[in-house]
Amino acid sequence: MVKCDYCGQSAERVTGKEIYPTRFDLHHKTFYRCSPCEAYVGCHPGGDKPLGRLADSQLRKAKQEAHAAFDPRWRGLHGKRREAYRWLAEGLGIDFADCHIGMFDVAMCRRVVKLCNPGRIDMKSGVWITGKDYVESDCQCDVPPWEECECTAPKIEPEQLQHLREIVTE
Repeated sequence: MVKCDYCGQSAERVTGKEIYPTRFDLHHKTFYRCSPCEAYVGCHPGGDKPLGRLADSQLRKAKQEAHAAFDPRWRGLHGKRREAYRWLAEGLGIDFADCHIGMFDVAMCRRVVKLCNPGRIDMKSGVWITGKDYVESDCQCDVPPWEECECTAPKIEPEQLQHLREIVTE
């Protein structure tokens, strides 16, 4: 029996046709669903063992973002998924046995994204900035980090500036 983490009720076993009526490729798959909470989880192929925990729309979105950030890491290791999960467990400070995105809550999924995509929160927009847009600075100006600004935030060191110029112009 699968219980809903949100309301404590038992989840019902349904087919993909009930969860994704327009996704014909999922109609044959098995899911567990808590109708009152609109939470569901898929099952392992050919069985009824859940792939993780029941997830509402917010948690489903967080899990998708966590997988989008993490999965390229293990695929980049030529399918060495187990090694990548060991890295993830170490980075999150949790036991390897507990390291499964399907079992994570929203906060842990966000930690996965931050670990896999180092960056910072843009204080004006609240958006997590990664990749070539990421600059470790306390500056709140819209001025690129290699240009002078009027704020009093700590400035970036000259050797970091050269690196930033190279990244941004790639």
